Amino acid sequence: MSGDYSRYNFDPRRYFTSVLMQQGRVALDSDWNEFSTIIERRLRAETVDIIGRAVVPKETANGFKITPAVVNGKNTLTIGRGRIYVHGLLA
Repeated sequence: MSGDYSRYNFDPRRYFTSVLMQQGRVALDSDWNEFSTIIERRLRAETVDIIGRAVVPKETANGFKITPAVVNGKNTLTIGRGRIYVHGLLA
């Protein structure tokens, strides 16, 4: 997402798990942005580790199921409603 950010210094190779606020220091948007990126990356990694790279939850078993259909006399494909996780992202 575009916007006016002071800096973006997240580096996954540093393996940071949190951002600490310092007393008397100005709160910067980059601190909050880095913290949210750390949390988002961890949630994606946990999702992939727990359920795999691409999975449809059993609660929505027909989610993203592709079936042929005839709509208004035309042959089409329908995609089932539901959720799917691809590389830890909910689609």
